[in-house]
Amino acid sequence: MEKRHIKRPLAMGAAAVLGFGGALIAAPGFADDKDLAPTHGVELEAFVKDLAAENDEVVGGGRDVEGNVVVYTLAGSGEPEALDAYENVEVVELKDRLQAYASTDVVGGAGYAITNEAGSMAGVCSVGFPAWSPEGEPAVFTAGHCDTTEGFRNTYLTAPSSDREGADGTLAPQPSDAGPLGPFGFTQFGGPGGSAGENEDPNSIDFAIVDVDNPDLTLHPQVTGWSDEARDADDLASDIATNITGIADPEAGPVAKSGRTTGYSEGTIELEEGWQQVALSPTDARWVHGFGAVDILGAPGDSGGAMFQGETAVGVVSGGGETSDGQQIIWGARLQDALEITAAEHGGYTIQRFLEAPELTSHSEGDEVEVGETISGTAPANTTLNLAYNPNTTLNLAYNPEAEIEVGADGTWSYEVEAPSQVPGDYDFTLQAVDGFNESAVTTVNLTVVEASQEPTPTPTPTEDPTTPTPTPTPTEDPTTPTPTPTDDPTEAPVERELAIQPERITAEDFVDAEQGVTIGARGFDEGETVTLEVVAGPESVTGIELTETADENGAAYFSVYGVNASQPEVYIGDYDVEVTGAGDGERGADPLTGSFSVVASDSGDGEGEGGGESELPRTGAELTGLGAGLLLLVAGAATVWMTTRRSTDTKA
Repeated sequence: MEKRHIKRPLAMGAAAVLGFGGALIAAPGFADDKDLAPTHGVELEAFVKDLAAENDEVVGGGRDVEGNVVVYTLAGSGEPEALDAYENVEVVELKDRLQAYASTDVVGGAGYAITNEAGSMAGVCSVGFPAWSPEGEPAVFTAGHCDTTEGFRNTYLTAPSSDREGADGTLAPQPSDAGPLGPFGFTQFGGPGGSAGENEDPNSIDFAIVDVDNPDLTLHPQVTGWSDEARDADDLASDIATNITGIADPEAGPVAKSGRTTGYSEGTIELEEGWQQVALSPTDARWVHGFGAVDILGAPGDSGGAMFQGETAVGVVSGGGETSDGQQIIWGARLQDALEITAAEHGGYTIQRFLEAPELTSHSEGDEVEVGETISGTAPANTTLNLAYNPNTTLNLAYNPEAEIEVGADGTWSYEVEAPSQVPGDYDFTLQAVDGFNESAVTTVNLTVVEASQEPTPTPTPTEDPTTPTPTPTPTEDPTTPTPTPTDDPTEAPVERELAIQPERITAEDFVDAEQGVTIGARGFDEGETVTLEVVAGPESVTGIELTETADENGAAYFSVYGVNASQPEVYIGDYDVEVTGAGDGERGADPLTGSFSVVASDSGDGEGEGGGESELPRTGAELTGLGAGLLLLVAGAATVWMTTRRSTDTKA
């Protein structure tokens, strides 16, 4: 059995079989002979399924081109012992689970067409780098000369498989299923105001911003490598040449470019800064402040494409050609200078930055951590780490700490664990690095939070010969204050009463989802005490309801509310008041716990609905929650709301 390591996501070929479920049954073998794992058909599929069912570290498998069985595992998880019995199995370690890529993923180097309102095309260019508007809306940087045809100010992504240059040098781009990219915003080619610009004028640039208004698109701070497989599959995000982590001025040395016509190519920057006349036509040449790279391939349609050094963006493709001795040259428009010029007129557009996911290094998955103990790890330097506790249960009602932690310049962070409401408790700690509008992937680590251990006070060891005699106390003649006699049962400090509602604002569509709804928790009662919840609905046709539950050993009771008329969620829109009381409130002189939640329309922050439609037939509580608890109804005209109980030990919604 062999092992390989893969440090980046990859796409599996058609022969790969992904399967999970079943049980692993290995045939016995002789001590000196190894078995052969099945390599075809349903036997191979069953082998992978059974292996994955018995081994959490197995995340996939299949057959390679040489006929061997390939099993994919997560790095650091070890190898399944069962595989030692097979001689034709190869283990491939993945750095992480494979990511799904969609045709709506936009990366640097992708192609786009310039169109008018009618959809007619004026030309093609390339995406430089994904970016952010000052308000945090998506945008892309490209070349200014791509927006020079009057009336053609819209852009439309092209299908990568159609972006090849034909044998005769012609281009036949086809629209991508991903749809439009967006309109041009800022544009400048040459000097300000559409002028030709001047030599040695830093304000002569070739730069444009496309404001992305297609909500179906997802932009990534990455640049495609334009492999044949990615191009033919119309999936440029499946082949990433580099992540973009920052922006800087170009420096002499290696450089790479990515564009829709000639794809990915490498060369050398020989001129860090200068000016060049770039011709849009034989009669229209304009000065561009930029840099020169040689021995790097480029062609029409690559304009606007990404130019980068390592993980640093340095410019966009402005123009290209050959020297008299046949050497290829590309002129790049300096990106950082262009952003400084556009900031005054269009605000601070910024490049999107790739942030590595944070890591927890002080503890491992499943470890115990004490309240007050420090956990620590790594994250991109000088970012903010968002940390949150998420109970590993269907209930997320009580207080669960959240924190914003500043990551140091050395890329390290630490946090003193704060006590959540329920200790001990099993929690998924989520970690995400944030820098402006840039966010990393979320890292999740499960830890069990326990009370801090109590260090026993050591008993002092007396010396053999005490040097100071014990004084004999002299009693007062008339003591006036007798020593109080302690009670046998000292009174414990009462648990703070608290009501938690999550969420306090929910869309009608989510409210009729049995897996979501509104969860309500109350604490501060005695164990075994009867706790009553009353919900009063806002819509006129909704009647009130009461439901009782018994407080658990932590003095807490939990409830859940959601609607069952999924065909008419709008009937639930309104404000709902909540009141929770305990049977012992009268004796303890406690006021009811009160709160509220709102059901709102999906397309606005507020709204009021009107009931209608035919009634839903009741479903059982066991069907909805797995509890089989007592159920009551809120009737909203023809709509129905289920009220159920949930206990903190539930693990199923």
